[in-house]
Amino acid sequence: MLYASDGPYRHPNAIALFVADRAWLAHLVAWATLTFEILFPVTLFVPRLRWLFTVLIVFVNWPVVVDWVRSRLGPWRTRVGETAG
Repeated sequence: MLYASDGPYRHPNAIALFVADRAWLAHLVAWATLTFEILFPVTLFVPRLRWLFTVLIVFVNWPVVVDWVRSRLGPWRTRVGETAG
């Protein structure tokens, strides 16, 4: 399976490789994405769900979440850099 393609980026995305290396996590991310996208139109009719989607999309500090995930992947990212370089 091709995890990283030859493109404008020198190093592959560590978070994407982390997810791709774990089948259960890849399935969980796929399930969550499909659930989110399928249920999003329901927010037009159910006011309580509007708050949930608004909080998830607007009020989550996404750069902090990405930094936290990257810090958790620190040792794993080093291993990927050693094998890719």
